[in-house]
Amino acid sequence: MLWMLFCAGVAIADDSYVHTFTGFTFPSKVGAFTKVKVTPFNAAHSDIEVDYNNDPFTVHLSVYVYPAHGPLKDHFEQCKEAVTTHTPGAKFLEEKPMTLDKSGVKYDGYYALFSFRAKFVDQLDQDLLSQVILFQRGDYYVLFRISYAASDKVNAEAQITDFIDKLAWPAGDGSVPKGSS
Repeated sequence: MLWMLFCAGVAIADDSYVHTFTGFTFPSKVGAFTKVKVTPFNAAHSDIEVDYNNDPFTVHLSVYVYPAHGPLKDHFEQCKEAVTTHTPGAKFLEEKPMTLDKSGVKYDGYYALFSFRAKFVDQLDQDLLSQVILFQRGDYYVLFRISYAASDKVNAEAQITDFIDKLAWPAGDGSVPKGSS
């Protein structure tokens, strides 16, 4: 799965997109963000990317939901490595554990921050910040990949926090009840 850093697109219809494997619902608007694209990575649509941009456009936020394939910490290391491998000049700045409380369930995860210089929002090269935030819900990873203009750091980070807080997660912890098939 390749993350497309600078997704351009036109807002799709006002419909919410439901990931049937997990019950995640992605509305057309969340806080300051408008959904611009949904990309399935396989025919079953179990592996998806949902892209959002804020207005005015200073932040590109992608949410990936896809089957888990190993320990969360190991996958987080792979996600960090992907940033430095696929983003020329990316510099690792910080990493920390995170806990997210959704629908009364606490999810432990990881956060990393990177910086780099690149063209963004059809402007000349500028300083950018990029976050990798990873959680696991049941048998699925939930990955946030977010890039934004460093010059808009305070506003962008407030909008990102608001998005993550407002994006509803399905009830329960995503585990399959015992006795279910």
